[in-house]
Amino acid sequence: MKSLYLIIAFAIFYGIYLGRLTFNKKIDIFDFVLLFSYAFFPLLFVGSKSFSQWTSDVTGSKFPFVILFCLLFLIIFWYLQRIAMKIHVFENQIVTIAQELGLKNITKNNK
Repeated sequence: MKSLYLIIAFAIFYGIYLGRLTFNKKIDIFDFVLLFSYAFFPLLFVGSKSFSQWTSDVTGSKFPFVILFCLLFLIIFWYLQRIAMKIHVFENQIVTIAQELGLKNITKNNK
């Protein structure tokens, strides 16, 4: 029972922290959902024994925490993929800006 209270407290404080970041536009709403799922899924598995039992029955796993860790790893990889895509977009923008500045300097020097 103590672990349930600890997970609830973590989910509340982490949700407030992520809510502030989202409100201040430091992260977008999709990142909020992905990151908050790290607090929500453990709460769901620990707080609802029927959900844990159902997921273990559906997947055939004897241990529901294995499913929980798999979900958390999927979220990590999904989030890392989003970060990699954002970095790629920024990299392309930086290259384009550098090329435009180079062309401006060339045309400025030729005049």
